[in-house]
Parts: sequence; C-alpha cells; structure tokens
Amino acid sequence: MSEPAYSLEALRRYRENRDQKPTLADIPADAEMDEGIVLGCWNGKRFVSWEKWRAASPIETGPIEREQE
Repeated sequence: MSEPAYSLEALRRYRENRDQKPTLADIPADAEMDEGIVLGCWNGKRFVSWEKWRAASPIETGPIEREQE
C-alpha cells in the first residue's frame, strides 16, 4: 500500500469522483437498452425503463425551505 486509506490525497480523489456527473457524451451511441421501453433512463451501463431506474436509484434531497410566519 503506497498511501494510507485516509490521506488528504485519497479525500481529494473521492471528492473529485463524487462531483462528476455523467453527460450525454459519456453514453455510447450503440448503448444497449431493455426491450419495449417507452420512457428510458441511463443507469450507467444501459437504458432501462423509468420504473426500473426509479426503483433502483438513490434519491437526493436538498435542504427544506420553510416559510417564515
């Protein structure tokens, strides 16, 4: 092992990878897809139905803004 698991360099690499979002350029033109999809979503490997993608994808939420009374 060349560097400790909890080094500043490891933290920097983790943050860089965490902030990278896939773009349309990352999807291959000949990407596989499930049959019979009406509305498809990219799961990182192939296009799947929206229902399958929604069931397997984590949900991200932001802070809840409340109205002040």
